[in-house]
Amino acid sequence: MANQFSGGWSPFHELSDEEKDVFIHGMEGFVGISYQPLVVATQVVAGCNYAFFCNAELESPGAAPYPAMVHMFRDLKGNVGITDIKSLAY
Repeated sequence: MANQFSGGWSPFHELSDEEKDVFIHGMEGFVGISYQPLVVATQVVAGCNYAFFCNAELESPGAAPYPAMVHMFRDLKGNVGITDIKSLAY
């Protein structure tokens, strides 16, 4: 995780191994669209918020990829969940 102060968002950066694990854990059981994280920004709170900028693709033949933002939260016990997903396609 990049250096930052409590409550502030870090700049977007390449994912560390820990951030990759958070993303994989948070996406467990999610079906229908595949997300490939490219960069992430983090916010330390009572746990950690993550904003993953991703390439998204509907899991169907011929589907075109599009940009998306996947927000996740990891609590102090290590539990991870998706808090929001937004398509950034215009």
